[in-house]
Amino acid sequence: MTFDESANPYPGARPFRPEESPRFFGRSTEAARLGRLWAEQPLTVLYGVTGCGKTSLLQAGALSGRAPLPVGRINGTFATPTTALPLDHNPWTLALLASWAPSERPGTLAGMSVTDFVARHRRRHEGAMLVAIDQFEDLFQGGPHRALHRDGFVRQLVEALDRHPGLRLLVVVRDSRRDDLGDHDELFRRAEWMGLGPLAGPRAFDAVTGPLEGTHRRLGRDAAMMIFDELGGEPIEPVMLQAVCAHLWERLPRTLQLIGREEAFLWADVPGALAAFVAAALGGVADAFGCDPEELRAWAKATLTDGVPVKQGVHDTDGMSNAIVQALEDRHLLRSEPGHRIRLLNESLRPALDRPAPAVRGHEISHLRAAKAALAAGDPDLAAAHAEEALRPSGRGYAAEACAILGDIMIERARFDQADGREPEAAEGFDRALEQYEAALQQYADLNDSTAAARMLTAIGQAALSKGDFAAAVRRLEEAVTLLPRDPAIRTQLARVLWSVGSHRRAMAEIDDVLRAEGDEPTALRARGEFNADQGRAEEALRDLMRAGSGAWPAARAARALALATLERLGPREADEEVGAVREQAPSNGPALYYAARVETLNGDPAAAAGLVRMAVKATEPRLSDQQRERAYALLGEGTDPLRP
Repeated sequence: MTFDESANPYPGARPFRPEESPRFFGRSTEAARLGRLWAEQPLTVLYGVTGCGKTSLLQAGALSGRAPLPVGRINGTFATPTTALPLDHNPWTLALLASWAPSERPGTLAGMSVTDFVARHRRRHEGAMLVAIDQFEDLFQGGPHRALHRDGFVRQLVEALDRHPGLRLLVVVRDSRRDDLGDHDELFRRAEWMGLGPLAGPRAFDAVTGPLEGTHRRLGRDAAMMIFDELGGEPIEPVMLQAVCAHLWERLPRTLQLIGREEAFLWADVPGALAAFVAAALGGVADAFGCDPEELRAWAKATLTDGVPVKQGVHDTDGMSNAIVQALEDRHLLRSEPGHRIRLLNESLRPALDRPAPAVRGHEISHLRAAKAALAAGDPDLAAAHAEEALRPSGRGYAAEACAILGDIMIERARFDQADGREPEAAEGFDRALEQYEAALQQYADLNDSTAAARMLTAIGQAALSKGDFAAAVRRLEEAVTLLPRDPAIRTQLARVLWSVGSHRRAMAEIDDVLRAEGDEPTALRARGEFNADQGRAEEALRDLMRAGSGAWPAARAARALALATLERLGPREADEEVGAVREQAPSNGPALYYAARVETLNGDPAAAAGLVRMAVKATEPRLSDQQRERAYALLGEGTDPLRP
């Protein structure tokens, strides 16, 4: 195959892409094995240390000749404010589905489970449906709010594999996190495992010489051995090998065709290549997180150059935010080890830390980018600091987004306080978030950005709902629908709030309109199924909930159980299973617990129903409205209402 002579055949520090598979050498055996496992096994786990080429093997090796969905990731950022998304969405699931289907609306994807998504796309794939999740170690990052959704996300993967026998899932994870997967044995006990190590011998030689096929150049064995020696000898991390070879290609005279040992020594300049590699890593992370690369360099020199791995703390590593440390590992400067320890990727990088990197000038756009990166990586304090910095310069568009980010941070903290029983702190957090959202709304309105204003109105409505202010939630969501009348996610959320406050006819009209326009939109189907179950229309409820698909949504599961109990199709054992699942998976979901209490009432267990009512009226994600609380109290019977304030 002939390539553009001006194009560098080596990717450098980034992974190989699928279209670069003809230039991917040294991993043919591993690529064949991984491709076979992926095609044959329900779940395959590929693991290895940082920089060993896992992503390249996936993208340029195992993907070769296949046409699955894009490679998935579970850590992503979305348009702020994230509070505008449905309250019960799982952030890990949403990030994964958005990476698999980047052209679909986040609001629609937020209403799907992994099973829902696979069911929708399964018919497009003949035979096995191959999907992949890269950098699965991200599951163990993120803030406390995301951690609350971790088990639910893993249950969705289990459910998807159970319900779709033709699904083939490939998970790629760093070796340092492999033991942590044991905490989710319900998923990973079924996995086939494949390890990937560094390169050595003929495979390392192929990785250096193979990409030159189709160019006018050749690299001799003695030149390759010189590069290996300069990098500390074999075995060798592929990322460092590719970075040095990319550096060599860029410096070679255009007329040079045969690269011998002397030419490689002169033009590869391995120390200079490694210095450039380190500078690029430091500069990229500094730019992403809005900090000074020289501060990062000084930290790395002081912390990691004695060859001893450093223990990571809960939030930082020897004074450096773990979000930034994670980013430095993503850039292959660092390597994590089991036991939450960190060290340089390779000791040959130590001298490169002595060379200065170019400074990165801070400005408001980079502060916004840094705030988003820090929030996604689970460092809300760092995210807030950057968002506040972004407010300092003039520029209303940037200030609006900064306010939205600050609101998101405050909402996340408030929800964590709420889950921890700190109601006064949570209420104060919601109020502060609303102030930021209102400020952003005003600025978007001044800019005549109706789409952004509608998102802000939705977020304000959701925040009001978290506080228990249902009237304000209805008002703000109605305003959002006025600006974006065709957005199914906003209209569905409005319908849910209307139903909560007793406006059943209006709520059902909204949902019916959404389903007429969108077809079997799962979020709307689940909502209508819950409404019908709540009103005793059990047959209609079951039809909608069956069409909606997955049972990953606790309120929908409880509504299905309620419909079956109404039809006397749910025996005591099945009722116990369904109610037990709701209690375990949604201990703070008011409507789900209320439906579960009604199931227990229909199955003749008033004591169990009373316990669930007590949980439901205290629940906060989401809360019961005053009308729903009255109906919940009514289940307790005459003279048994000591819960009332």
